[in-house]
Order: sequence, then C-alpha cells, then structure tokens
Amino acid sequence: MKNNCVILYHLFTGDCLTMYACIRYYLEEYKQVYIFCLKRCSKFINQLYDKHSNINIIVLPDDYEKNKMYYIVPINNISKYLPDIKDYDLIKTGNSFNEDGHIIPEWDKMTYLGEFWRKFYFQANLDYSIRNKYLHINRNCLRELELYNKIIKIYGKNYIFIQDHHHISYSHKGRMVHLNKECIINDNIPIFHPNANFYNEYKNHKFYNLWNKELISDNFLDYCMVLEKAHGIYMMDSSFSNLCAYLDLSNVKFKKLQTKLDYIDYHPMGDFDTWEIKSKF
Repeated sequence: MKNNCVILYHLFTGDCLTMYACIRYYLEEYKQVYIFCLKRCSKFINQLYDKHSNINIIVLPDDYEKNKMYYIVPINNISKYLPDIKDYDLIKTGNSFNEDGHIIPEWDKMTYLGEFWRKFYFQANLDYSIRNKYLHINRNCLRELELYNKIIKIYGKNYIFIQDHHHISYSHKGRMVHLNKECIINDNIPIFHPNANFYNEYKNHKFYNLWNKELISDNFLDYCMVLEKAHGIYMMDSSFSNLCAYLDLSNVKFKKLQTKLDYIDYHPMGDFDTWEIKSKF
C-alpha cells in the first residue's frame, strides 16, 4: 500500500453520497486521498469532508460539464489535474474510465452483484455493509437554521417538501423531470421545492407567489433541517432522497418516493422501510 490514493467515482451529487462510506474508509487507510468534484458540488463536497485533513479535493473547471462524459474523470486525465502526484494507488469505480465514454466490459458482467451501488463498492474492494459504519455527515447547523428560517418566514412551519428534477437553471439529461403534481397539490399546506416554483403552472393558486430564487442554496447540505422539519416529503429518486438516508425524519408525517430502485437495499442505514415507495404515483 502506497501513501497516496486517488479514488475515481461518478461525480453526480447523489453518487457523491453513495460513495461517502468508501471515501471515509480510505481516509483512514491512506496518508493522503485525492478525489474530484464538479464545480457545482464543490461547497457540498468541501463541507462533507471538512474535518478530514488528509483529503485533497480537486474541483474541476467550470466548462467540464460540456464534456460528453462529465460525470467521470478518465484515467488518462489524472496526470492533467494531479501533475505532481506520481506514486499512488488507484481505486476506480464506475461504468467508464475513458474519454470516449466506452462502457467497461466488466460492468455488465457484474450484474450478479445487483444494482450499480453494489457494483461501485465491489470495484472499491469493500463490502457494501460498510455503509452502515459511516452514518454521520458533517452538518453546519447555523447555515441550516438560516435557510430554514428564511423558508418558514414565507411558507410557515407547516409545509411539504417536494423534489423532482425540475430546476430553473439547468435541465437533467435523460431524466424524467416532473412528479405528478395533481397527486399532492392542495389549498391547505404550501409545497416547497428547493430549485423551482412548484406552482409555476398554477398561476392562480393561493401559494403561487411564495417561492423566489433567493430560497435556492448553493450548498446541498443546507437543506437537512428543512427536510427534517417538513410536514411531509414527496420526491423522486434524486440526490435529495440519497441525503434523506442520513437524516432523522421521525417527525415527518408522510414520506413518499417515486423510484424503480430498491431503496431499502440501496440505503440500508436509512428509514426507507417507513416510506411509501412506488414506481409511479
């Protein structure tokens, strides 16, 4: 084992949480660990590992997401971003490590392991149960409280948190964007969406004017308290549903998740056995 370790993994926000236990484990094994992150995730990733002095986070350039395979760092690009690191162990997880996006042959051969999350940990030479060891994320309670107070000043303390893939600034490639709003819209409890106005298509609704873009945080972790104090949660499989696995949602009255994934297997440390989970609502 060398002193340095470079870990490659998918760079989307949810994937960063999926691989959290993997990175925490190897931070205990190596003197220095190097990881990459997208610019839009940099505040979240820096806070997540702020208490670990031996992690080195390489924030990719602003235009990195213009690349075809922007959710990975190809192996031949490591020297480009880490020119001074010559001697290191490489832990590579994911379905591709090439600039052309060619899927590695062994990806489909690992189907017997289960879904992608189990493949990632197998590639990292770790048993998936290790996710149960690293249950705590680094939270900034002051920032969380500031955002929570800003939201309840407008929405009140009784609100529903909804999350789909709609965003006012960018579109999610290849993802179904919207939940079925008709299943949840009501005149009694306002619905808060972190990235867009839930009522955008309902301009005459009494809650239409509540939301504004000042309620968007540039740090994904700021929403922890907002989620924990919600009356209800209704979301798609997303980075936010991955975050829920690390939160205390015992006071949330209802929790609904739209996904085709086995979330109880995906997040064994979460409380998804108490959620209503369907492929479509």
